[in-house]
Amino acid sequence: MLKYIRSHALVKVFLWVIIIAFVATIFYSWGAGGQVGGANITIATVNGMKIQVNEFNRAYGNILNFYRDQFHDQFSDEMAAQLNLKENALEALIQNRLILAEAEKMNLLVSNQELVSSISKRPEFQKDSQFSNVLYQNYLNFNRITPREFEESQRKDILRKKLEEVIKASTQISESEIQEAYKKENEKIKFKFIGFSRNFFKPTGLPSDQDLRKYFEAHKNEFEVPEQIQVQYVKLVPAMVMDKIEIYEEDIKDYYNTNEAKFFIKKQYQASHILIKSDAQLPFGEDLSDEEKEKLLDDADAGARGKAEEILKQIRDGADFGEMAKKYSDDPGSGANGGSLGQFSKGMMVPEFEEALDRLSPGELGSPVQTVFGFHIIRLDQVNEERIKPLVEVQESIKTTLKEIKARQRIRRIAKKIRKAAGAGNNLAIAALEYKAETHTTEFISGRVHNVPEIGNVPEFFNAAFALAGGQLSEPVNTPEASYLLKVSARKDPHLPELNEVLSEVTLAV
Repeated sequence: MLKYIRSHALVKVFLWVIIIAFVATIFYSWGAGGQVGGANITIATVNGMKIQVNEFNRAYGNILNFYRDQFHDQFSDEMAAQLNLKENALEALIQNRLILAEAEKMNLLVSNQELVSSISKRPEFQKDSQFSNVLYQNYLNFNRITPREFEESQRKDILRKKLEEVIKASTQISESEIQEAYKKENEKIKFKFIGFSRNFFKPTGLPSDQDLRKYFEAHKNEFEVPEQIQVQYVKLVPAMVMDKIEIYEEDIKDYYNTNEAKFFIKKQYQASHILIKSDAQLPFGEDLSDEEKEKLLDDADAGARGKAEEILKQIRDGADFGEMAKKYSDDPGSGANGGSLGQFSKGMMVPEFEEALDRLSPGELGSPVQTVFGFHIIRLDQVNEERIKPLVEVQESIKTTLKEIKARQRIRRIAKKIRKAAGAGNNLAIAALEYKAETHTTEFISGRVHNVPEIGNVPEFFNAAFALAGGQLSEPVNTPEASYLLKVSARKDPHLPELNEVLSEVTLAV
């Protein structure tokens, strides 16, 4: 599916990057309560503004829910990884901070009156077309937030929207600007050059000891060694208990009946097309009337339609559809494959294209259809009507899902038991042995590196570790993949090194 979506310009921008406007509304969404501990751990800082792990968890969870709602059981962990959803969530939060900073630079403000008006008009707080303070308080209580926290989030959202309006208002483009852009884009020059590596300008040979010492003393702070810690930890993963999990037939039926929407399959099409683009060229520098411009566009459309009709006639007279697609189609993704668009769900194509498909029977060719992309000669190859997968078809996948859920719940309970067994002495190794869990110790790591081979890139792990005092045992740190218990076994304070400790770095810098 991912390969298909990337290959065809015809598909609507369905898997769009989750834009700032979406993420900005997720901070206090329904069901956001019950997050894992560590809410005050900072995951990133943007211009002095902190992004904390609970905010990231909410953003990431909302993006996951969005894609699950779109694809139901077709959505998988593999798809989430390929789409870089974690990175997208963090990137969107960072961009949101930058947008707020820019709004402040422009002295954009949100008055109390604007804030009250925005909140009072939200539909979830309406009862009989009036603002209900009861609904408002219920919302705050359900999401475990204070009025001040919620109002601050709304103030930021209004500020972001104001900045968007300012940007939109400033994007009017004049005819002269269009001409200038055209000239710049199409201007060509010829030139000759000789390339030099920057090393060409460096003195030959290695710098002297005196040069190294002089540079180091002048830039010592640049080589500061940050705080480093060595972490003793227990890692519990669902696979450790998976074979002990029992799933009963009644559990599977209950899950199926409760989550029927996840097993809904939209109408599926298999189709092929030949695209003929309508490429009207409006001459720059000529003062054309609106009527003249309209005529140029109409003539281009007529030419493209005529070409499409001629190709369709040849196919109906016996020409091979696939060969004609390879020869004439302006869609490079499908044209090389004989026009095949593969299989896709209802709603993934532009409306005009989809409406034309619904008028065809399998194997039938349609007359040229115009969309924003041009004119299409469409052949419907196969259609499968929408349906809900029967239980027998999905019971194994449900069983796997339930085992994963229960296994994750069990390892989290085990993590709590190990934490309790460690007691006041914080003896993680002995407590872990009681539950047949292994204890490991990392090399010394710094806050600059959030990726070590035995752990991977798990921000929750590293943020929790650096928040611990020496010898302190953490509460369970839960992620979708594992549960951790951490203890800092050794710590090195940040310090300015001696030259011999960073000699290679200094040599490269000189």
